[in-house]
Amino acid sequence: MKQFEKKHQLALLVVISILLFGGGYKYAQLKNSSPAAGEVLQKQSGDQAAKNQEVVVHVTGAVTNPGLYHFSAGARVNDAVQRAKPLAEADLNAINLAELLVDSKPVKVPFQAVPGQAAGNETGAAQADRSAAGVKETSGTVQSVGSAQSARVNINTAGEAELDSLPGIGPTMAGRIIEYRQASGSFQTVEDLKNVSGIGEKKFAALKDLITVN
Repeated sequence: MKQFEKKHQLALLVVISILLFGGGYKYAQLKNSSPAAGEVLQKQSGDQAAKNQEVVVHVTGAVTNPGLYHFSAGARVNDAVQRAKPLAEADLNAINLAELLVDSKPVKVPFQAVPGQAAGNETGAAQADRSAAGVKETSGTVQSVGSAQSARVNINTAGEAELDSLPGIGPTMAGRIIEYRQASGSFQTVEDLKNVSGIGEKKFAALKDLITVN
């Protein structure tokens, strides 16, 4: 009888041992799988955070290539201005180039004040409106294009709209003149205009009496 009870006790111990071992093994599996799930969640969170750090701004005003630009977080206003290529007429001292870019906040580059007017009195939008209306600036005064045909255009300071008013110079060629001016400096003589791609002897002959470098 005692031997029978011992067999039962031994069998019970074996069953308990199996249950404990199986439970421990299952727990270990679950524990080992948890970090992997956590890593996936952490990676997804990191990807989302990186996406949220992108900054998109609209650059307008006195620049050659206005439009939308994408930057990483931490970019400055100067990064956006340089990407859009500021015009020679841009008043970069009027804006804080060191300011951090803010997503969806526009960056407007002002034009330099017209001679004879108070600084900051005229905005790039006002100049654009005047250009669209067919009005030209000469020696600090505003004259209609029709009455100013005899005035020479200064190719060292003229903006795209003023250059576009010259015969044979469209928006594309005006942009090339401005790009050449920014890359190589001011034109020393009117003949230097022939260094711009697309301006040959024939086109220069039609322009030489209408332009100046002073």
